[in-house]
Amino acid sequence: MKIDHTKFKPLNNWVLIKPDENLETYQFRGKETGLYSPDFKYEHGKKIDVRERNVSVTGTVYAVCDEIQFYLNEIKHLRLSHTTHKKFNIQGTIKNVCIDRSTQKQIDTYYRSSSNFATDVEIKPMDRVNFSFLAHERCLQEGRIFETDLGVMYLIKYDQLYYTVGDNDEPVKMLNGFVVVEPDMIETKNFEVGGHKVEGFETETGILVANPKKVKKKKKIQLGTVKYFGTPCKGYLQEPDASDRDMKLGKDIKILYDSRGSTLMEYENHQIFSDKPLSLIQRKDILLTGYETELNLVTFD
Repeated sequence: MKIDHTKFKPLNNWVLIKPDENLETYQFRGKETGLYSPDFKYEHGKKIDVRERNVSVTGTVYAVCDEIQFYLNEIKHLRLSHTTHKKFNIQGTIKNVCIDRSTQKQIDTYYRSSSNFATDVEIKPMDRVNFSFLAHERCLQEGRIFETDLGVMYLIKYDQLYYTVGDNDEPVKMLNGFVVVEPDMIETKNFEVGGHKVEGFETETGILVANPKKVKKKKKIQLGTVKYFGTPCKGYLQEPDASDRDMKLGKDIKILYDSRGSTLMEYENHQIFSDKPLSLIQRKDILLTGYETELNLVTFD
């Protein structure tokens, strides 16, 4: 039985979306190639399913939740007020054992129910949006694909949305604190400063920018240019101590950021919008910000 989409009201944190048709050809640097994009490949004589590379990551919103629920404070409170796990030596092996299953169950429920980002609902019905390619598999596995009077629709969690899209799939409004960046190729060098070796890079104006002392050396630092940005995110469920620092962002300004959490805005075989590789990052990963080549240090808490 088909569902009347006009009577569908998602619960908080969820959005009803009709995905666009999956892609059948390659797009490169913003141009259509007309070449067929198969759903499989052969590797070492074996046929491998790669259909996830061709799934659509855009669609039309048909129903929106009323608000976003973010339960980080509730989780923190339970963790501070209860001891859910203790370490025991079991047959010579130290194991972390759950000793309060009831409280741990509450915490797990909060994690499942919560959005990954503390944000507000910034979309409305009939907006077109870009979302994670993982939404297809998750909706299938969790039974969130519905046959409606207008065709197949997905119930997608709001935190899987990246931005609203306009003509040619261009970003219009960034969601969930995401920022679109055009990465630069930079080479770090060791400089002699006050008798000490300092790792960093030199700007076009000759300013030496050293890696901030509080940034771990293991971090992959990247220079880039901001292309699109939106409302700051007020909290991150998976990174309880992370926050969007007070900074001034603007289109085409230079930033230095931790690229380990970045993801490609478009899959390389379906580069529909941009003629350059662009990355999706979040404000919490921005380390330095500035205009043109003059960078200013962001305050680290």
